[in-house]
Amino acid sequence: MRAFSKLERYLSVRMAHDGHPGDDGRIVYVSNLLGVPTPWVWDGSPMGPDPLQLDEVRTSSLRRSPTTPWVVLSQDAAGTERHQLIAVHLDTRERRQLTDDEGAIHNFGAFFPDGEHFTVAANRLNGRDFELYVGHVDGRALAPIAIDATDPTGGAPAAAGMWSAPAVSPDGRAIIVVESLAPSHQRVYRLDLEAGDGWRGHLTPLSPEEPAAYRHLAFLDGQVVAASNWGSEWLRVVALDGGQASVLWEFSADVEALAVSGRGDVAVSVNREGVSEVHRRPAGSGAWQPVALAPGVVGALRYSPDGQQLVWDHATATAPMEVYRWAAGGGAPQRLTRSYRAGLREEELVAPRLVHIESFDGLMVPAWLYVPETPSPAPVIVAVHGGPESQARPGFSALYQYWLSLGIAVLAPNVRGSTGYGRRYEHLDDVALRGDAIRDLDAVAAWAGASPELDASRIVVYGGSYGGYMVMAGLTWFPERFCAGVEIVGIVNLETFLEHTSPWRRALREAEYGSLAHDREALRALSPIHRIDQIRVPLFVGHGKNDPRVPFEEATQVVAALEARGIPHEFLSMDDEGHGAVRWQNQRRLYGAIQEFLVQHAGLPGE
Repeated sequence: MRAFSKLERYLSVRMAHDGHPGDDGRIVYVSNLLGVPTPWVWDGSPMGPDPLQLDEVRTSSLRRSPTTPWVVLSQDAAGTERHQLIAVHLDTRERRQLTDDEGAIHNFGAFFPDGEHFTVAANRLNGRDFELYVGHVDGRALAPIAIDATDPTGGAPAAAGMWSAPAVSPDGRAIIVVESLAPSHQRVYRLDLEAGDGWRGHLTPLSPEEPAAYRHLAFLDGQVVAASNWGSEWLRVVALDGGQASVLWEFSADVEALAVSGRGDVAVSVNREGVSEVHRRPAGSGAWQPVALAPGVVGALRYSPDGQQLVWDHATATAPMEVYRWAAGGGAPQRLTRSYRAGLREEELVAPRLVHIESFDGLMVPAWLYVPETPSPAPVIVAVHGGPESQARPGFSALYQYWLSLGIAVLAPNVRGSTGYGRRYEHLDDVALRGDAIRDLDAVAAWAGASPELDASRIVVYGGSYGGYMVMAGLTWFPERFCAGVEIVGIVNLETFLEHTSPWRRALREAEYGSLAHDREALRALSPIHRIDQIRVPLFVGHGKNDPRVPFEEATQVVAALEARGIPHEFLSMDDEGHGAVRWQNQRRLYGAIQEFLVQHAGLPGE
């Protein structure tokens, strides 16, 4: 029998997330224990959790009915992200196919109070625009919701676009409808299902029109509440009504998650420089109560229907994501899941420290530095996150910990355009300003080269998706900074990316990168494919053939350009993956090939 390699051991660490509590004490969640994310049930039994379903289809998320034993799963095949909805009965394990249009994406919204009906957003008609529907756990055909009525307040919604219905009123008579114009620009409406014309009106401020994010919509004491950066640098908790927004609570940092119970309890997770803080406010109380957590990252917060339980996901740099619960009347939070950790102990893993790096214009760029317990200076991998509307945070990364075990440092920067540092910082890279983010990466690499802890001759740049774009940008704008690059599912040509990405994503991405109609000159100037001749170091390229976000052609065109110029490179494609490697066997293959590449071409230590 072949022994596990060190890489396989680290990649075998599992996690649990997306916990949903019920009044019966059972909690359903998603775990990759079997090598692909699947649904599980925790009921407190000493025998441990049970799988809700055993197959090799990826479960991206799930939702539990508030009043019935049904759980709705969102699943896709081979990374296509064309999610279908499946209902599974908690007691009998009966399975019902709720949607069966594999050419469309179906996004679950929210359950109605009866626990049987729910809202759905799907792009069934043209593959681009998302329309709204009502579904039922019995599998009946989705019933369309008309969203083209005239809004009496003057804020008339368009009939097509990127729509969702994330909340239903406690009496089931109204739903909240969100129109997304850009990742950080939403409009919110209330749709009265029993009214003649449907629309009560536009809830978000229209005059003057101010682009703002509105997330985590919920009903609280008859009001619609959201986390929004309307009128602020930060996402605050606001109440919306009739085109007016009033601030309920703010924390001088982003509210990254918001949960409201049926009895009026409120909980928030606050992202303070990448570290999550959880606070809860019992119904009728004016004071926020902090929940004790180790420094790390919190996922979504959810109350049980009766408000007696608050559940969230939590990870630290040295412990994978697990599901936690706080019970009313109880003391400290309880960790419910015990994921497999491959024998790795927290004390042998490495936590990062936060550093701030001055960029070309004086802007301070935050970055998380992981340094191995080996003699300095250590080779370093500069790992750039995707998005760009995302953030490098001190959560668990099996890959980072594997590199650290080999004596390789990791530096994870949050270049301008990252979220978590306020509205202004997030938009400092929009359209023609993207070059400034690339210059941030140059400053980060220069800082690494000057650090006595790090080896200036062995700096690798690594990233996936938008991080892959930054890899290509770094290697073509500042090739002397790096000894090698690793680009996974990355963008190399902004024009072809926008032309070939999934139709429903194009408008949202154009808000970030620029439009094909008006900004082609900037798109070309900022596309690394046109600067391939500047690459001086070996490059690894990896991509899933089913990627709906960054088309596979982005990889093939850069590989063709590298081959034509004789630039050393390695290309790995994955037939049954999309935007990244989800399956354990593909992770082993991909990251194993990356490590061999780094040993051979960058002189980094191996196993």
